[in-house]
Amino acid sequence: MTNLNKTEDTEKQIAVVGDKDTILIFKSLGMDIFYESESIGIKRTLRKLVDDQYKIILITEKHAKMVNDFIQTRAELAYPIILPIPDGINNTSYAAELIAKNIEKALGGVAGGLK
Repeated sequence: MTNLNKTEDTEKQIAVVGDKDTILIFKSLGMDIFYESESIGIKRTLRKLVDDQYKIILITEKHAKMVNDFIQTRAELAYPIILPIPDGINNTSYAAELIAKNIEKALGGVAGGLK
């Protein structure tokens, strides 16, 4: 796990996982960033972020697809919220579909024609 963060906050808020080129910009927004390239490393990083009690984990679409099983096991829990984000390279509808499912779950039905 490559962690480019210097803060040691006790209450972690937002982490971003993905490839360096896509997620580096999030560092300038005050988010903690972690880059990995293989599914085993991504899962290890996600487990650490869960253990560290991050509230929101953004993960690039490509990386989210590699660990979809892990994301699905966390889907019913309140925290952390794991949201895929487009990576600007090979965008598919995966991120949009997962976000729509989370909104539908939160609102108890289809929201704004997202389905």
